Amino acid sequence: MEFQLKDILTILALIVTFIGLLIGVLKWALSELNKQSASANKSLEKVMTENYQQMTNTVRELKNEFHQNKNKHEERLNKIANEHWEFKAYVADKYVKKENWLEHAVSLERKVERIGNLLSKEYKDLFHDVSDIKGFINSLDKQSSGDKK
Repeated sequence: MEFQLKDILTILALIVTFIGLLIGVLKWALSELNKQSASANKSLEKVMTENYQQMTNTVRELKNEFHQNKNKHEERLNKIANEHWEFKAYVADKYVKKENWLEHAVSLERKVERIGNLLSKEYKDLFHDVSDIKGFINSLDKQSSGDKK
C-alpha cells in the first residue's frame, strides 16, 4: 500500500478541513454559550439589583420604624420617670403631713388624758364632798329625829 503524495495531501486537506470545521463549530458553541451566559448574567444582575433595592428599602423602613418606636418608648419612659418623681414628692409631702398629724394626735391624747385625770380628780372630790354632805345630812336627820323623840 503505497500512498502517493496526492493521496496524502488529500487526506491532510480533509483532516485540516475537518479540524477547521470542528474549530468553527467550537467557536460558534462558545459564542452561543457566551451569549446565554451574558443573558443569564444580565437577568441575574437585574434580579440581584431588584433584591438589593428591596432589601435596602426594607432596611430603611425598619430603621424608620425602629426610630419611631424608640422615640415612643423614650417618651413613655420620660413620662413614667416624671410620674415617678411626682409620686415621690407627693409621698414625701404626705409622709411629712402624717408625721405632723401623729405629733398632733399624741399631743391631743396627752391633753385629753390630763383633762380626764383632772375630771377624775374632780369627780372623786365631788363624790367625796357629796358623801360628806350625805353624811352631814344623815347626821342632821339623826339629830332631828333624836330631838323629836
